Amino acid sequence: MAGRTILFSAVAVIVVACGSEVQDGPDGGGGSGASTGGSTNDTGGNDGGGGTITGDACEGLSCGDPCSTCPDGAPCVEQACSANGECVELSSVTCSPCPSEPPPDNEACEPFNLQCEYDDGIVLACRTRTTCTAEGWKTFAVDCDSDPPPDPSCPATQPSGDCTKNDPELCVYDGDTPCACTNCGAGPCGGPESWVCAPPPPAPCPPIAPALGAPCDAGNDLCIYGSCGIGGVHGGRKCLDGIWTEEIVACPL
Repeated sequence: MAGRTILFSAVAVIVVACGSEVQDGPDGGGGSGASTGGSTNDTGGNDGGGGTITGDACEGLSCGDPCSTCPDGAPCVEQACSANGECVELSSVTCSPCPSEPPPDNEACEPFNLQCEYDDGIVLACRTRTTCTAEGWKTFAVDCDSDPPPDPSCPATQPSGDCTKNDPELCVYDGDTPCACTNCGAGPCGGPESWVCAPPPPAPCPPIAPALGAPCDAGNDLCIYGSCGIGGVHGGRKCLDGIWTEEIVACPL
């Protein structure tokens, strides 16, 4: 009996000991796992927060104002807001030399012969224009609307073919294609009237003539707008030294 008791006691001790080891293992492993998981999550959170830029870096800023899209502490080139409101490398930023609104006449200005427009309607002849002259700024305003309201008598779709003098002088389709009933067409005026339409120039030219003095990045492309037969919408623009300038386009006599 004594031998059996000793054997039972030994087995009990072994079972208790093994049970203790098995129980301690999950507790220790679970604690260690939770700690590791927490550490991993914390590190991930810190990395994400440090490398994320939220919001618009140029919101409320003007062209040329300093900005940054670089994470805190990261090496970064000097940046500034572009004319399009994007935060880019400073060396690539070109801002308009024109005042933000028409300046008073005779106020000192530079550079000489700089031309600035303050609206961008499709009728170029009706845009308000300010020019830097030897006497200072001079503003030339015309008593007409560069972006006239739609004429209800215009055809519903872009017209073609014959027309009469009673048809509208200007109809605009898709916001960038002027049409008119005229007897001038692409050559000297004369003969019967017909519809003439002028689609916008191909890219990279903007679909509507950009304002003179506005920044540009279209290289030295010449952009021709409108047609000689459509009054007031014909003209040329050229990207020169980072701003849009006027290019005179002659019409046939």
